[in-house]
Amino acid sequence: MGESQSACCQVLRTLSDLKLQISSAKISTFGERAVDVFYVKDRFGLKIEDEPRLKAIRETLLPVLADDTVAPARPSVAAE
Repeated sequence: MGESQSACCQVLRTLSDLKLQISSAKISTFGERAVDVFYVKDRFGLKIEDEPRLKAIRETLLPVLADDTVAPARPSVAAE
């Protein structure tokens, strides 16, 4: 598995652990770089608007995205 695939899998695993649904995913490549954007909703399919919940999601994802063992291009995560 390539580094960008590994990074993507780590992000997806974390989103699943957070009980989030991926409503849309956009994956682009620019040469050797990959840019992944995930639009997520809560487990009921609703937009996440609760600021404490958004903060908890950010605090959980940022260490995964900052992991130096994954590819240099980091996936982006947006709450829909």
